[in-house]
Amino acid sequence: MKLTYHEGKNFGDALNPMIFYHFLGKDFFDEDSSVQFLGIGSILGLKKKAGKKIVFSSGYAAGDDDAYGSAPVIDQNYEVICVRGPKTARILNLPLKKAIADGAILLPTFCKPDIKSQRFKYSLILHHKSLDFYSGWENVCKEAGIHLIDVRKNVEQVLSEIVSSDHVLCEAMHGAIVADAYRVKWTPVNFYPHINFFKWQDWCESLLMDYKPFNCYQYLHDIDFLTEIIKKKTFLPSFLSEPIARWFLKKRIKSVVYFLNQMKTETGNLSDGDLLIKKQKALIGKLNELKLK
Repeated sequence: MKLTYHEGKNFGDALNPMIFYHFLGKDFFDEDSSVQFLGIGSILGLKKKAGKKIVFSSGYAAGDDDAYGSAPVIDQNYEVICVRGPKTARILNLPLKKAIADGAILLPTFCKPDIKSQRFKYSLILHHKSLDFYSGWENVCKEAGIHLIDVRKNVEQVLSEIVSSDHVLCEAMHGAIVADAYRVKWTPVNFYPHINFFKWQDWCESLLMDYKPFNCYQYLHDIDFLTEIIKKKTFLPSFLSEPIARWFLKKRIKSVVYFLNQMKTETGNLSDGDLLIKKQKALIGKLNELKLK
């Protein structure tokens, strides 16, 4: 059985081996892809190769087929143990009892990351695509007095920075999931239109929360990209388009810094602690059953 997930530089996806090797053992898996274990991530529309699929806490992300694929037909090739939330269950015509929670909530049950000596009052966790759009996010955060947590770094470092924060502003869903699991306050924020609301709502609904993000949408992009956009729209040459691009970027950065400072006034969110523990126990129970098969 092959542990199957999106293997990119992204914190949420990278949690799969850490969590499932712990609970099931590394020897539980091999490279035989005739049976795929689908774990953490919005991968149910992507992993459609032939063979049996065992689904554990995976999610679907409706509304963006280009990024997440179309909804699979759940047939005899699927053994669905549980899914991320009620919205995934409904769209796949699964009983709601299958909607437990995202497997990332299991981290605090066994993983005690190092707490840094320097605590961060506020941290920002952007979606990995947002970090690719603009390379200057760290400077923007410094101007706002906020620590930037880069989800492309290794899992241990990201975890350490989350638990060392008092309050995280999250564009990346798994940043919020892990913060919530470790009882770190979180506030959802959006800076770009690529954030998928369906998957956020799916997870929030699993823990009886509402997803109400604060939207900035002051799109920050590197100068070369902005210069090309202005050239295409105005037909101006580069030597004129670039100063205009720099002016636009400076103005947008000022707006983003103001937005980030406003977010410091938010009280933040946390799921109900008793419900979180109940969901953790339910997931562990399902993993123990799977291990005994």
